[in-house]
Amino acid sequence: MRLMTGIEWNREQRFGTQGTVETTDYGFFLSQARVQLEAQLSKRIEVEISAELADAYDAGAVSTSRDGPQYIRDAFANLRVKRAFQIKAGRFKRPFSALELRSTGALQVRGRGLTNDLVIEDNAWGDRALGVQLWGKLKPIAATWALGAFEPLWAPSAATRPKGLDVIGRATVEPTPGLSVGASGGLKQLDVPPFDGYERYAAVGGDLQFKSHGWSLLIDALYAELPLPDADLSEQSAFGAVALLSYDIPLLEDFALQPVVFGEYFDASTEHSSSESWRWVAGINALIHQTLRILPQVEVVDWQGDPSNFSPPQSLTAYLMLSLQL
Repeated sequence: MRLMTGIEWNREQRFGTQGTVETTDYGFFLSQARVQLEAQLSKRIEVEISAELADAYDAGAVSTSRDGPQYIRDAFANLRVKRAFQIKAGRFKRPFSALELRSTGALQVRGRGLTNDLVIEDNAWGDRALGVQLWGKLKPIAATWALGAFEPLWAPSAATRPKGLDVIGRATVEPTPGLSVGASGGLKQLDVPPFDGYERYAAVGGDLQFKSHGWSLLIDALYAELPLPDADLSEQSAFGAVALLSYDIPLLEDFALQPVVFGEYFDASTEHSSSESWRWVAGINALIHQTLRILPQVEVVDWQGDPSNFSPPQSLTAYLMLSLQL
């Protein structure tokens, strides 16, 4: 079980046709109320099912989401033929982006950022989908590989659900203990309503992860052609890069402080100007008994230059989040 909740204060400016509009708000939030079950059915077969109970908190908004159905998150079975060759089938995360594949229960900040929201979730280059994946872990060179075929996009109605197929692959290599280098790539063959023909889209990404002596560093960059461009565009490609750095400071046997800094560069439309933004997050987390995390953090989203229709809201957010994982 994982529960993530807290309180936040937010001030933001949105770009509009009549100029920028500023709003200020504060209140409580419920990010996750996740329940997960795992079962080892045999030496070679395991299954996992998880549900997101927080969907009931704002069911109306979720029912129109592009990300996936309400409540269901993971629902898959995994067959281990050998350590180096396994087969996973059902609903699970596509093998794309180290940041996306890091569990929110281990993520040092709230939310994965602007690039992840647009590319991974809204345009379905990552996140969860129905599919089949071949994958494995190699011993001689300390590497992992994954190659899968997935449903390309989700819609609440089967009649309007896009047709097609994703083919997405990922490989990681650990040249030394604590250091991992990864690369992801994919092709998306897609026909969206009114179903007048298939189009092909591509995405690539690279990442580096390092952990040693309490330090943790993640660098992740990706570029993707978007199958669901902005309403004003016929074509749209996005690029983003993030760096996430933290350091664990043990103070007691079951208590540690974790200073964290997150930086992101985001270009919502590489073909157009006035589409770049920055996101910064800083805080000092408290880690208790490896089950409870207290995250007091400040987040800033700032436009680079003049904003446009592609720009996310410019914002300043302060929040205190509690993350409990059992």
